[in-house]
Amino acid sequence: MVNNQDLTQSEVEEFLESKLATSKYFLFKNSNFFLFDPEPVEKELAENFNLDKAVIKKIWPNKLEITVTEKISHFIWSKDDTLYLLDASGALNRQIRARDEKYLIIKDIRSARPTGNQIFSSEEIEIINQLYLEWIDHVADKETLDMIVISDNWNLIELHTKTGFYVKIDAQESIKKQMNNLKQILMAGNITGVDVDYIDVRFGDKVYFK
Repeated sequence: MVNNQDLTQSEVEEFLESKLATSKYFLFKNSNFFLFDPEPVEKELAENFNLDKAVIKKIWPNKLEITVTEKISHFIWSKDDTLYLLDASGALNRQIRARDEKYLIIKDIRSARPTGNQIFSSEEIEIINQLYLEWIDHVADKETLDMIVISDNWNLIELHTKTGFYVKIDAQESIKKQMNNLKQILMAGNITGVDVDYIDVRFGDKVYFK
């Protein structure tokens, strides 16, 4: 398998095994090297894993070389205990089995589940991107962002840290200013996550702890 990043070889192998086991012409199996036609399987592979492209090359005497072009992922969307990869525009790439640490998780607890492939609107994904970028600019040297929790109320976004505490942000107010306030708090003291449950920076220069 060539060029895969998010898609694992075992996932592709399981998919191909199911295809190669099906009957063809009622007499032969797809696993017959001469009868196997890569083109329809390439199409199904691309559709099943939401790829930009999949190419299967037959290599004599009994091997298949699979080259995939994946859609670029930026976040993991967590909804109803299931994980999905999202692209930069907030559109769905595909479902995944387990978390990949190189992607930030967006936990979605909104009451309504989005329909179609567009999970977040352009305005919503802009807020999510800004939260992430402002965290990198202001806070990342002090604390690692682990997860963003989105609800129906965009006046309350939760930013969960690796340490254990979380930060309350108002996405309708200046995110930059709130992040700067958070930076000042983190620079002033050692937050362990044991003595602090959350930090609320939604109210201007007034910062609340619990």
